[in-house]
Amino acid sequence: MEDNASFDEVKKEYQEFYDFLNAQEGLKEAREEARKVMSPSKKELLFQEHSISVYKYIPTEKTLHATPLFIVPSLVNKSSIMDLLKDQSFIEAMLKRGFLVYMIDWGEPTKAQRDCSLEYYLKHYLGRAIRRINKDASSSKVHLLGYCLGGMLTTLYCALTESKGVDKMVTMVTPLNFSDGGMLSWWANKDHFEVERIVKSMGNIPADFFSASFPWLVPTSKIKQTKLLMKKHTDKKFLESFYALDIWATENVGFPGKVYQDVIKYGYQENQLVEDKSWPFESEKLSLDRVKIDVLNLCASFDHISPVGSCEVMEKLLDNANVETQTFATGHLGFATGKDARGVSTSEYWDKIESFLS
Repeated sequence: MEDNASFDEVKKEYQEFYDFLNAQEGLKEAREEARKVMSPSKKELLFQEHSISVYKYIPTEKTLHATPLFIVPSLVNKSSIMDLLKDQSFIEAMLKRGFLVYMIDWGEPTKAQRDCSLEYYLKHYLGRAIRRINKDASSSKVHLLGYCLGGMLTTLYCALTESKGVDKMVTMVTPLNFSDGGMLSWWANKDHFEVERIVKSMGNIPADFFSASFPWLVPTSKIKQTKLLMKKHTDKKFLESFYALDIWATENVGFPGKVYQDVIKYGYQENQLVEDKSWPFESEKLSLDRVKIDVLNLCASFDHISPVGSCEVMEKLLDNANVETQTFATGHLGFATGKDARGVSTSEYWDKIESFLS
């Protein structure tokens, strides 16, 4: 509080804090209420294998686009960020725009999946998903949309298969230049991060490994969140949005061990995509020159997880693709939830994606 604050101001602030402490039990209930309304879009299971599930979302409008949209989220977090809440849902927005929407949910990796390589995940899981979606939608191709690390997966998939079965691709806050990855790049530095030993010891990387470390990317964020919660803890609409995001951010899933080792070693430690425009798989050294489709690459200027410098390099790496890069004033979650850097709702990002895919 300010040094020159009046007695009444001090009294009011202490009263707000006291009321906040007394409201803790009610806030636990508010968190559970938020959980109940998350992922509002209706869906059905298309197929499932090991930890992997692929969902088809029930159309809410007349289908206007023949090519289905296949969403590939990150491997670290749950896929619920793409369908967070009503009016804060990327999937809801795409359904309203007449797209057939499908999404892969990576799930909690099994013990057997710890030895599955990144190449296996791309060829087997993503490849099979695309074939099943094409069959279900009676389409020869899909539009691929990758969020965060999911965008790196879709990019590598298009290189691996020369974009077979893919029409266009959209990437959101997708890191490809790992030497410009902010704090994550420093943490993963090979001089003090022996990823092979970690994977050998842990197998799959547990969710706690990420939920304990990610908050330190912005050390003051927890303090700011608590202050904001104290100020607005009587606002039911605010609590719903606050806790839905908190549930998504703190309840992570494990990361398949061998895939994690590949991403850290060839991405964050060797920066292969930038240094050599390639990725070393078991079967071949993969060149990004094999990506030859139209790509919309969306970057967020207030992103501390995938900094702009890490994302905007895509245009330089995909020589044979038609890449359009656009940076918006939002954060890491803005494209998924439809909010700008001030937390104000906007359809600008979603309209841009519809225009590109159309």
